[in-house]
Amino acid sequence: MTSPRTVLAGLADELARERPHVAPRSEPYARALDLLPGVLDGAEGRFVAAAWEHRTFFAWYDRPLLLLAALRADARAEGPGHPLYEGFASPEPRAEAVTAEALRAGLAPERERVYDALAHRGVSTNETARAVAWLWPAALAGASSGGRALALADVGASAGLNLVADALPDLWTFQDGAPVETARGVRAVARLGLDSAPLDALRAEDQEWLRACVWPGEGERAARLEEALAAFAAARARPDAPVLVPIAARNVPARLDLLCAAQPGALVLAYQTLLRDFLEPTERAEYEAGMSEWLSTHPSGQALWVELEAGPAGRHGDEAAELIAHVRGPDGRVRALALARCGFHPRRLVRDEHAVGELRTLAGPQAAVSLGA
Repeated sequence: MTSPRTVLAGLADELARERPHVAPRSEPYARALDLLPGVLDGAEGRFVAAAWEHRTFFAWYDRPLLLLAALRADARAEGPGHPLYEGFASPEPRAEAVTAEALRAGLAPERERVYDALAHRGVSTNETARAVAWLWPAALAGASSGGRALALADVGASAGLNLVADALPDLWTFQDGAPVETARGVRAVARLGLDSAPLDALRAEDQEWLRACVWPGEGERAARLEEALAAFAAARARPDAPVLVPIAARNVPARLDLLCAAQPGALVLAYQTLLRDFLEPTERAEYEAGMSEWLSTHPSGQALWVELEAGPAGRHGDEAAELIAHVRGPDGRVRALALARCGFHPRRLVRDEHAVGELRTLAGPQAAVSLGA
């Protein structure tokens, strides 16, 4: 289980550990991670510690990324006059603009936006590339082109943008170059976002935080976020508009039982994307036990739980994460099917044909019909 992290204990190690993951994608952030341990040895470290005094973190990468996002949000809000604007917020960010002096100025005590974000915000990219966690399994389960009713539940939904990802362009291919089959023309009877502190994608302040959580220089991701925000706003006028519900993870299985009862003919597909490490260990254990119990009490063709989470230690790049589907088998036991390996921002999936075939059989509409009979 993940150990809690409070105040600044172990932060320098986390900053160093995060750097290799950041360096290939964002030179300004990589440079900041090099310099921040020295900066935080001074008064700035005490200011950050005060902001985190009443917070506890569980994922080892949570604090480094939150610190960077808070600085970027402030730089974006202030504009070219900000000491880190050229490094963190400019359309063409420059790593050399990120200096120890600029970081100290960015963490000055009067910068209330930074410390408010550190005290109250969470890292929330709402990366819609991860929507493959439901778009592919939904297609495998026969939900394309209105083939069957689908009730979606995004656990750890952030602003719920993944709930409307079927309105966005496909991004994904398999290891052989073939396109990933994704659900289109979905007949959604519910799109439910379940999160302990959901963001409001229609609120300007929350939109800006989502933009700040995209790393400097990642123009493609920034453009995809804007497309997702527009799709979410357009969906508000539809009968299947996403609904965001504040709820603790341990209470999610009970909420899914209610969803199953409300939509008896639908496939209820619950999915999560990089949620696990952010949960307090006891809550995580309760949540996972509850999800298994939920699956065991519903026919396999009517309930499906999909996780996109970090894979075993030692995997990197395009295979650092795993896509695992949980479904009840014919014997009543819950099966865990490792469908594919992928990256944390999936584009290429290394699929397991046997697991994919099993999911088609166990979660397809024929499974619900046969069990009902």
